[in-house]
Amino acid sequence: MQRFYKLAIAFVLIFNTSEFGLIGKQLLQNELASPTEILGSPGSVLFTLRGHGDRVNDVSWSPDGKAVVTASMDNTSIIWDALKGTKLLTLQGHTKYVNIVRWSPDGSKIATAGYDRTIRIWDAATGKTLHTITLDATIYSIAWSPDGAKIAIAGAADVTVWEAATGTFLISTIGITAGVNTIQWKPDGTKFAIGCSNGALFICSALNGEVLFNLQGHFDNIRALDWSPDGKKLASASEDGSAIIWDADSGTKHLALSAHTKELTSAKWSPDGTKVATAGYDTKTIIWDASTGTYFMLDNLFPSAILSIGWSPDGKKIASALNNGQINICDAVKGYYLYALEGHKDAVTTIQWSTDGKKLASASRDSTAKIWNMTSTNSVPESTTENETTYALFPNPTDDEIHVHFTTETVGPTSLQLITILGVQVAEFEIPSGIRDYSVRLNDIPAGMYVVKYNSSIQSMIKW
Repeated sequence: MQRFYKLAIAFVLIFNTSEFGLIGKQLLQNELASPTEILGSPGSVLFTLRGHGDRVNDVSWSPDGKAVVTASMDNTSIIWDALKGTKLLTLQGHTKYVNIVRWSPDGSKIATAGYDRTIRIWDAATGKTLHTITLDATIYSIAWSPDGAKIAIAGAADVTVWEAATGTFLISTIGITAGVNTIQWKPDGTKFAIGCSNGALFICSALNGEVLFNLQGHFDNIRALDWSPDGKKLASASEDGSAIIWDADSGTKHLALSAHTKELTSAKWSPDGTKVATAGYDTKTIIWDASTGTYFMLDNLFPSAILSIGWSPDGKKIASALNNGQINICDAVKGYYLYALEGHKDAVTTIQWSTDGKKLASASRDSTAKIWNMTSTNSVPESTTENETTYALFPNPTDDEIHVHFTTETVGPTSLQLITILGVQVAEFEIPSGIRDYSVRLNDIPAGMYVVKYNSSIQSMIKW
């Protein structure tokens, strides 16, 4: 069914004026070829990393982009050559499954956390264990300090910070009684944020572990935290279905982001710090303006619970890892669905872009990891039309109403056209000038696949 939808879109684009014929032909070519036949095009698999005997829980790039490391339920981690797709080293020592792996900022070390309640710090060049840290609680999160000198560990009801070079205990948080699920360092390394299972959220001093702010606003498990690039704000995402942007200097709520309908799994700042992307079990990825709280939803043709998201380093694309084994790539500026990364046979647990944005690594419950090509000299060039108003559609798929969000106020009046997959226009809606949001009723439109055209821009739409 997914393949049919994408083929239908390709044919529509081919038939719907010569301007979009190239895009349609590119989509059609990609859908009719196997991944090896279209090697070099965006979304093709460069390497499938096979070597684990159970689910792959996590993946992390080396800072130089030459290697990745994976963590698995088979109790091991593996370092892979990202240029050849070959195994370099197997990190053995955990006695229960490894749930987290993090490469140090300078690339010299790797930290792993296992359900044996230990954290191991490894020499990334030799695979030798440098230090083993043992706690009396399950470890849910670890984080390197920005300078790589320390590592913070989230245990049952506190966070401990250790010196990475020696494995020496440094500080512990005080007064936190709830289970800690996630931890994130401030970019300058002076503070860290802690998210707890009961919705409690704290900002603590990295000097002595003192709680500086108790941020109150969530009432269920905090699944994700992310600092803005300048460290002035903090985004949180919770299983209560909400996300919040906090002023990190005052500990006050800046914006409450409420549009999701189920628990959230992810919150990520855009590289330029102007937007926040959130996603979760309601199958939606939403991009929010971090100043105003206005938002639009990314086009999602194949909805499934979203387990992880990631901005490309240039901020132009967002990858969403789905529970159905697929990874959706969308245009982060216009909201368009671009293409899907297909090949995993089970849920994609996490994804991470390489620092240069040319590749994406994914980990899956199918016991493999993959490295994907995300650029191509043969890719369809982006439109260079300046000052053109673009738009996003939501919800999509839809039932009897579609909402249109324009990136800038419309200049017109103008029209929005609805076209079948055979290229036949079935409806046209007048769009007044000077608006950014508009709703269109679709009661009299039959169920099916359509193309929505606004000026020179088109998007796909499914009506149930």
